[in-house]
Amino acid sequence: ETHFGNPLPLDYRSFVSEYGRGMFVNLVRFDIVPDQFAYVGVFYGDGENDTDPSHFRWALRMLCYRMPASLMPIVDTSGGEGQV
Repeated sequence: ETHFGNPLPLDYRSFVSEYGRGMFVNLVRFDIVPDQFAYVGVFYGDGENDTDPSHFRWALRMLCYRMPASLMPIVDTSGGEGQV
């Protein structure tokens, strides 16, 4: 929140506060709306080691050419859809 100057969405803030960041061993299906879904592989978050691929700053460095610096990556869908 400090990095972007805006609060995180409440659902994401609650999730990341409870579970932190990380990668799944297997992709997890995430239902967006009834007929649309994505498979999530990584939930980005904060922490000490910003060289870890699940750290949002690592993701920002990797994605800086693909998305504005004002957006924060939350997940990597790992199924070709890209980041959300």
